[in-house]
Amino acid sequence: MAFELKDGSGSLFKNSYKEDENDKKPNYTGSVKVKGTEYALAGWKTVSKSGVTYISVKVSDKNEKHGNDLPF
Repeated sequence: MAFELKDGSGSLFKNSYKEDENDKKPNYTGSVKVKGTEYALAGWKTVSKSGVTYISVKVSDKNEKHGNDLPF
């Protein structure tokens, strides 16, 4: 049986396609399910101007075609 996301939850996994820190591909990829619809997630490790490390996240339609920077 395949893993099924519960509504209102998601997961991010380390992106094995990212070659180095200068690569623009996301550090993390995954998916989230909201109101019965599944979306693709991409996350980049980022540092704010004040020096705080955080993850910047992009949400997109799971069926949408992505450019080379998003390998899912």
